[in-house]
Amino acid sequence: MTRITAVPESQALHPQQKPAKTSAGGFSETLSRAMETEKPSSTAAGSLGEIQACGFQPIETPTETLVRRTDSLLNLMDTYAQDLSNPSKSLKEISPALDTINQHATELLEQSKTLSPKDDALTGIASQVALTARMEVIKFQRGDYV
Repeated sequence: MTRITAVPESQALHPQQKPAKTSAGGFSETLSRAMETEKPSSTAAGSLGEIQACGFQPIETPTETLVRRTDSLLNLMDTYAQDLSNPSKSLKEISPALDTINQHATELLEQSKTLSPKDDALTGIASQVALTARMEVIKFQRGDYV
């Protein structure tokens, strides 16, 4: 460790030679100039704005989908029952709701066929709701409520 390798004569500092000094505070001046040139402009940063997160929908299992669709059809049937009991609503006004009920019932029956055997109880409930809805559509179209 006491032995130092030879330094080329062109790079060596002689004892009487000292590095040249710039004006007082040279480093701090240089640093402040460098910091000024690197400051981002406020208009550039302000125009970018905040990045919005994507609206991801949670993944729904087939069982959850069937429960949601069954509930939706039951709600439609409840609205239909209220409309039937309302004397101010005509059958022509109620008719479009039955088209929606029929479509939901068809989708519910198709969805209930795709579930695994472990969900037989839920499939049975969904099928009963869908068949009840279809029966109401047939009764309405047959003229039972005229």
